[in-house]
Amino acid sequence: MTTASRSTPSFAQLAVIRALVHQSPTSLTGLVERTGMNRSWLSQTIRVLVNQGYVSRTRSQIDARRVELSATAEGQALLSRTTPEQSR
Repeated sequence: MTTASRSTPSFAQLAVIRALVHQSPTSLTGLVERTGMNRSWLSQTIRVLVNQGYVSRTRSQIDARRVELSATAEGQALLSRTTPEQSR
């Protein structure tokens, strides 16, 4: 998979990755409910994070209509490098 040029993620993008690390896989609706973020903004942000390789989007094995979102190993590594505890 080719990833787009990676820029430094925003605080909000890191919050999305963090939510996916703690609750994966989940749907876009589940992510909206967990984070309280705007659905349209989240959809666009997920697209960017997928293109950058930080989030994966796959079809559910149980329900092909459902798309499951998960943090990738790269997303988890990014989050571990950017947590406040590690930057002190």
